[in-house]
Amino acid sequence: MGKIYNFFASMRLAVVLLSIFAIAIGVATFIENDFGTETAQVEIYRARWFEILLLLGTLNLIAIGFKYKMYLFKKWYVSLFHLSFVVVMVGAFLTRYAGFEGTMHIREGEKVDYILSEKSYLNIEVDGEKFSTPMQFSNLFENSFSEKIGGLEISLKEFIPYVKKEKFENSNGKSVLSGVVSVDENLPPIEVTISEGEVLDLGFTVLDFKGDYVSKTPHHQDVIQISKEGSSIKIKSLSTITAFSMADKNESVRGKETEVERKYLYRVANISIVFKDISLGSETRLVSQMSKPKTERERYPNLMIFQIGDQTLDVYGMSGAVGEKFSTEVSGKMVSISYGAEELALAFSIYLRDFQLERYPGSMSPASYASEVAVFDENSSFEYRIFMNNVLDYRGYRFFQASYDTDEKGTILSVNFDPGTSITYIGYGMMFLGLFITLFGRKSRFQKLRKELLPALLLFLPLLGHSEKIEIEQIDTIFKFDKVHADKFGSLLVQDQSGRMKPLDSLNLEVLRKVYRGNSIEGLNHNQIILGMVTKPHLWKQINMIYTNDPKVNEILGFPKDTKRVPFEVFFEDVEMLDGYKLADEVSKALQTPPKKRGLFEKNILKIDERVNVAYMVYSGELLKIYPYPENENNRWVSTIEALTSFPPKDAEMVRAISVIYFTALDKALKSGDWNETEKGLEFISQFQQGHGSDVLIDDSKIMAEIYYNRYNIFQNLIAPTLILGVLLLILAFWELLSEKRSKAVSGILKSGVYIVFLLFTTGLILRWYISGHAPWSDAYESLVYIGWSTLLAGLLFSRTSPFILSATAILSGIILFVANLSWLDPQITNLIPVLSSYWLTIHVSIITASYGFLGLGALLGFITLLLFAIHTESNRNRISKKILNLNRVNEMNLIVGLVMLTVGNFLGGVWANESWGRYWGWDPKETWALVTILVYTVVLHIRFIPKANSPYLFALISLLSFSSVLMTYFGVNFYLSGMHSYAQGDPVPVPEFVYWTLGVITIISLLAWRKRKIS
Repeated sequence: MGKIYNFFASMRLAVVLLSIFAIAIGVATFIENDFGTETAQVEIYRARWFEILLLLGTLNLIAIGFKYKMYLFKKWYVSLFHLSFVVVMVGAFLTRYAGFEGTMHIREGEKVDYILSEKSYLNIEVDGEKFSTPMQFSNLFENSFSEKIGGLEISLKEFIPYVKKEKFENSNGKSVLSGVVSVDENLPPIEVTISEGEVLDLGFTVLDFKGDYVSKTPHHQDVIQISKEGSSIKIKSLSTITAFSMADKNESVRGKETEVERKYLYRVANISIVFKDISLGSETRLVSQMSKPKTERERYPNLMIFQIGDQTLDVYGMSGAVGEKFSTEVSGKMVSISYGAEELALAFSIYLRDFQLERYPGSMSPASYASEVAVFDENSSFEYRIFMNNVLDYRGYRFFQASYDTDEKGTILSVNFDPGTSITYIGYGMMFLGLFITLFGRKSRFQKLRKELLPALLLFLPLLGHSEKIEIEQIDTIFKFDKVHADKFGSLLVQDQSGRMKPLDSLNLEVLRKVYRGNSIEGLNHNQIILGMVTKPHLWKQINMIYTNDPKVNEILGFPKDTKRVPFEVFFEDVEMLDGYKLADEVSKALQTPPKKRGLFEKNILKIDERVNVAYMVYSGELLKIYPYPENENNRWVSTIEALTSFPPKDAEMVRAISVIYFTALDKALKSGDWNETEKGLEFISQFQQGHGSDVLIDDSKIMAEIYYNRYNIFQNLIAPTLILGVLLLILAFWELLSEKRSKAVSGILKSGVYIVFLLFTTGLILRWYISGHAPWSDAYESLVYIGWSTLLAGLLFSRTSPFILSATAILSGIILFVANLSWLDPQITNLIPVLSSYWLTIHVSIITASYGFLGLGALLGFITLLLFAIHTESNRNRISKKILNLNRVNEMNLIVGLVMLTVGNFLGGVWANESWGRYWGWDPKETWALVTILVYTVVLHIRFIPKANSPYLFALISLLSFSSVLMTYFGVNFYLSGMHSYAQGDPVPVPEFVYWTLGVITIISLLAWRKRKIS
């Protein structure tokens, strides 16, 4: 019995259970992506074995607490932290078994007193005897159901997910005709479809396709007989048939019988008919749409075929919709079955007074939406405004603003009833307090490691790069655009496609980066270039500035395969008329190819096509929306061309006058070199903006801040100095180690350089925050930059413990900045979608992404430790062994900080989710992989409790390999898995080649280190 207890209370079992849990939920994200949410719920999240796993984990945690006497006061913070998970599990239990979710749809002026359940129910009724049970189906394995109801055995025979009727050619099947019929010239034509054996009564005329029609009306009817003869369809009538050819416009008399052909208009009796589709033999089958993308296939219902005695019954149903009843009679008993959501009655009702939708200025993108409602409960009532992150709490129910009807006259509220929330939040609070004490408590593991630290040894990972000089055709005029004036042109306000107001300087830079994939051309900056493209398009269309870099595209355009950039004009046979687009066929083929099947060429051709279109929008002036539409409710701004054609006459004439003044002055300045007159044109445009667009104007200080942010390009320009400082610090550390001498002056200068870099890094983040109006970690680019900042912060915090730590973090931070500035991440500042306009974003995302910096440092320290294992010999064994042990201590401290931040950030994310949409845990792929990462690093930090696994080599190896979970959480989910966390994702990208090289290097170093894993 003692052995059983010891095993059940062992850390070995805890590690095994945590590992199984992590693997299971990680696999579930892929199952959900490929087979649907219900399948992941059935096979894993709601499966009995998964519940048993959670129960075993909870009991194991309690047993470990007693075994290691965590109840003693001196370990109160440890017991508090571990007990918090038990409390959270109790809250989760109540949520799972006592709570429920649903949706409420209300139209303006309507009162609703029920919600539509989130769960789907299988309802069966046999002669008044009813049976109902929650039911989910799996698309991965066989589904089973069997129940005896009303004396009948009812079982599930077959389940077919996401079915759709599709037509297939079949020579043995029925022939089908479809077309357009006109029965009266005063009435609109009608579309008809008729199959073999059917009769279509059109009033005074009947179409009979071998249906043996017999008239039962008192008035005369003309019958048109349709028959199939071999490989043709014929029509026959007592009246004369005429046929009008749509191809050659000729009309012919066919007599009283003729063969049916497409593109002919037949006049028979009192009708005219055109046959659009002629199928000589077809059949309709139900086909599963499982191969379609997740969002597309889930629009179709599931088909359940039930066996009832010797009969079968087809039942269609889907989640989120009330199930339709399907009935049949078996052995004299009426059987009805339905599958879908159920209407759950409430003891009160909600009335929608008004639904309100606010958009970003000049854009169709929603900035926020809200529902003005009234709650009626018996004799009392009150009014409330529900909007994103502002929840209606009433009688245990929480109502969240989830969506709305397309006509903006109705709202969709997400409803949550969760008795476990309070207990779960208490568990979170206990967890956060325990984690805080874990870092700062005097007797904590973190503080013990800090006191044991010895100097550590780190090695250097090189990063190479190169630049390329771009050559363009020398056209003298394009170099005459004055930089000072062009920059003033860039200070004008513009409204971008998403409705964001910003200086033209930002839009110009974004356009150049998109089209040219660079920041300047032969010394001309982005403002000079865009101004030139607008005013002298015929010159700029000859410049090599459209980035192609694709052998096949270059070949189509008539350029060498290794060409990187080509002129705009070469894309067209006639550039003046923009006629004969050379890529039209290839672009069409790429668009018709499903996204998941597109290869590198298809992706490249679509990107090049986008660049050509963006360049065209600049040449035409369409992209530069610099004129506010007078008295427009949505504060819409338009381009010069649109202003001239759509503004009220007085305002349009003003725009015309401004344009003439400005462009005339530009022409004169290009010839004379005197740019003073051009300032008036810009001043007139600015005055027009202030006069008509005051509601959305931004402060001059914010405009200048954004221009300076663009000009200095802080994050990209910090890549080189951060890497150089890291390399120099590493070289200095090696020199001091080998020579046993210290150079305080050089060390001080280099460390000061790192502090300056960190200060500039911080300034860049603050500047971006100020410009955008939201925390700078809301998309893929921003969050990656923030991780680079937090990585450098981690190095500064730990730099006193080892002269090598700062160099490693500087190198890692530089690499992260380099990745952030790769072409597949978009650095432009954008508007936030409504759910991100929350203070929870700042709290949750800042903590969880900062943890990635510490965990990334842990991976780098683990790799360097493996290198030390690989190079140590008998002669340096003692010295290297000390370095390894010391480095592992630093690494463990670092991982503790990273895990604490990741845990706090992740569970705060649960609070954010609960406050935003009523569910603090929904097994979304992003949050699931964040939990996987927590579990992985929990195993890493607890592996030392298993005697046979407690080795410096294993700790270094798993601290390195564990970072793959972080990469999956950050990159894999964002770019390869679907989920609600889609606001930070970019276009799916292929796995970079360097990933495979990195895995190869890690494998080789790990094997070399394994051979020498024993140290002193």
